Order: sequence, then C-alpha cells, then structure tokens
Amino acid sequence: SAPRALFLGDPDLEERARCFDGLRALVRPVNHIWNVSAFRTLCDGSVAIFVNVHKRCTQSELTQPFEAVRAAQVLSAGGLLLSQRAHPADEAEYAGLVEFHSLPQLRTAVVGLLARSNLRRTIAQRMSAFRSRFAPAELYARSALNVSAVPAYSRAEREFTKPGRDGVRAPPRRPARGGPSAVTGRASVHAGRSDIAGACRPQSDCCRRHPRVASCHGTAIAASGRAQVTGV
Repeated sequence: SAPRALFLGDPDLEERARCFDGLRALVRPVNHIWNVSAFRTLCDGSVAIFVNVHKRCTQSELTQPFEAVRAAQVLSAGGLLLSQRAHPADEAEYAGLVEFHSLPQLRTAVVGLLARSNLRRTIAQRMSAFRSRFAPAELYARSALNVSAVPAYSRAEREFTKPGRDGVRAPPRRPARGGPSAVTGRASVHAGRSDIAGACRPQSDCCRRHPRVASCHGTAIAASGRAQVTGV
C-alpha cells in the first residue's frame, strides 16, 4: 500500500497551528498512541513517514532542541522521520538517520518521500544505523569522562567525596579531641571542654567568661548533642 505521512501529537498546539497549515493536506495527525505496542502497530503495514514540527516552530530553527525521545521511538519502530531544522549539534547527532529541512521546505520534502519507491530499503538501513549508533555501549563510550583530566583533590576534599551510608556522601572526618584539624592542621583551643562549647551562647555570661569559645561567634559544630570547636 501507499506510504503515509503522519504527525504525532496535536498540530494545533499554540504557534504550531500556523506552521502546520501548509502540511494539513498531506500529513495526518495521530494523537491516540499511548504505548509501545500501539506505536509498533502504527508502523506496521504501509510505510509510515513521520513529520516533526517544533512546538516553538516560529522561533529561530537553529536554536531549537530536537525532539530526540520521539525520534528514538520512530526510528526503532521502523518509521521514516522528517523534521524541521534544529540545533546544529542535534542535527549532527542524527545525520543520516533523520532528514532535516527548514519549515518552508518541509512540504516539498514530504511530497518527495511519498513518491519514492525504495523506502523499505531506506527504513532498514536507518534502523540498523540507529541501533548501532545509539547502542548503550556506544552511548557510554561517547559520553565517558576523561578521568585523566580531573584535578587532584586535597586530603580534606577526598574525605568529603567518599560515599557514606545509603550513598550519601560523608562529611570530612573530625579531628580527635585535642588533636590537629584535618583541614587547618591546628589544635582545638578548648579540647576536652565540650561542656563549655555546648553551653555558651552569643552575648551570654558564659561567652563573657570564655570569649574565645567559637560558639560565641556562631561557629560551633554540633555532633550528637555535643559541640567540638576548632581553634581560630
């Protein structure tokens, strides 16, 4: 049977209604596909050519993100995809898989595809290329970080980035009471006097008697109901 030109979604949504005017006689809107099975059924039988028009189709085309999630569904199900032009990086990612055209040329492109006779071969080639290019291993390889370029961490930073219980990152280890701080290397001024640190509050009599207690300046570090104060 003859190929069909389809549009997934609502062609009359906001400004898209104006952009779709020139395609209405050629492209049938489809707005009742809610699962993978229904989508594959739609692509079975005659060739399905899907036309993609951006939601913000009247804005600068080369700044528009490509609808990659929908493209993946179309390409993996065996559909051909024509799209309004998108950001150059997105177009490069889908080169050879999706045909990109500026909005005024979309109608001509649809007419040209509907008239072609070798569409099933084109579909098979693009499905194979899509599965190869977007295989999980390939995606991981293209997105993997260059770990050699990651700067070295200080000791305190390494401690902070260690995974804690339940995947939560643990805070830096606190120095032993009276010992040097892992961050400053200086000893705690009030080692062994956590009772003072816990009791003193700014502008209290305690702070007037012990003016160097850090909690008097709002810098105490509370832990399990007690406070350990590093020296200044």
